[in-house]
Amino acid sequence: LERRNAMIALATAIIATAAPAAATVYAASTQQPIALCFAMAGTFAASFALYHAIRWYLLMRSDALPNVLA
Repeated sequence: LERRNAMIALATAIIATAAPAAATVYAASTQQPIALCFAMAGTFAASFALYHAIRWYLLMRSDALPNVLA
């Protein structure tokens, strides 16, 4: 169950990162600087969530205990 939840979180984070990234490309192509700033901020925030979702997913896939001292 935990692995399935990690996979769902990973898929959600990928979608959440792709949407503002697409908005960033659109804002850059239409030369709208304010929209570009907000879209970039959304992309950075979503990529932070994607990073943690990937770490959780990889942790659920590993058989070894996490090394908190490393």
